[in-house]
Amino acid sequence: MYVQRPAKKTPEPHGIIRVSHHLFARGDCANNHPSCLGAGAGYSILMSMTSEMVTNGVRVRVSPEFLVDQSDPAGGVWLHAYHVEIENMGEHPVQLISRHWVITNARGEVEHVRGPGVVGHQPLLHQGEAFQYTSGCPLDTSMGTMHGSFRMVREDGSAFDAEVAPFTLSEPFGLN
Repeated sequence: MYVQRPAKKTPEPHGIIRVSHHLFARGDCANNHPSCLGAGAGYSILMSMTSEMVTNGVRVRVSPEFLVDQSDPAGGVWLHAYHVEIENMGEHPVQLISRHWVITNARGEVEHVRGPGVVGHQPLLHQGEAFQYTSGCPLDTSMGTMHGSFRMVREDGSAFDAEVAPFTLSEPFGLN
């Protein structure tokens, strides 16, 4: 989904990382926070550990969500959704070409996921535009982490990796 954002005069410096923590009960979400939207229904309490990073004028925000209704901890399956917003804060258009995710479970086992675009799209983002999508990640442990990057290409053909800051995938109250 494309979202038009007002252009910012001074983008944040390269490499800024913001991590914030939010705890909401579904049905009691303040201002329709992204953690409360998307896949999964029910009465569960959801935790979001949102990450944010700016690389070369591209801001990437991620908010994870534990999907209680689709998980089976007794069977060793913990399913998480993650809500991503990619915003072009720079002056020139950029296109997302590919993705690289690094997923680490609680045992320290690492999986690399690479592929073209995101959810079947390779969005072209002009100044002030953003692209939002939701995807999922199954884990075989009760918690884990994700980080990664999106390969971006400018109109002049130059390319860079827009970094995704680490975020935690965990059952609510799984982190003390």
